[in-house]
Amino acid sequence: MWVGLVQTLRVHGTSLPFLSTIGMAQYLPLFEREQVDMTAIGHLTDAHLKELNIPIGHRIRLLASIGALVATT
Repeated sequence: MWVGLVQTLRVHGTSLPFLSTIGMAQYLPLFEREQVDMTAIGHLTDAHLKELNIPIGHRIRLLASIGALVATT
């Protein structure tokens, strides 16, 4: 699953496929407004996501998915 996701991310260069895949596409406008691209997403921390007012449950899911994504690249 992650290999296909990584290939999609490389092709599109946006957080959209990543957020859609994990069911959090609602954060796309926020990430775009804050200029969080695929380079920056690997450096996001809980503090960053909290500053963006993302609820704790979603922060946990996002960080776990980002960690798995980074581990496969």
